[in-house]
Amino acid sequence: MTISIILPKTKSGVVTGAGTKVFNDSGSEINNITGISLNIAVNDFVTATIEVNVNSCSELDNIHALLGTETLRQIADLHGYELVKKHG
Repeated sequence: MTISIILPKTKSGVVTGAGTKVFNDSGSEINNITGISLNIAVNDFVTATIEVNVNSCSELDNIHALLGTETLRQIADLHGYELVKKHG
């Protein structure tokens, strides 16, 4: 997706985030944005990470973090448990 970020014009020339508007490649405004981080790499694309408020997420019931065995041991130890490998 390509977006356009329009910063507000102020009389003083100081640019703030208040009033910033973001539009998708169809020209529709993207609402509920709480933050924008820009990354400007030399000889590459300018990229933006956009934070938005989310009302709901569906189909996330079966998402699980992938943790290595050592991480699992550390978490178990932190909570007073011992990680035991099941044989068979």
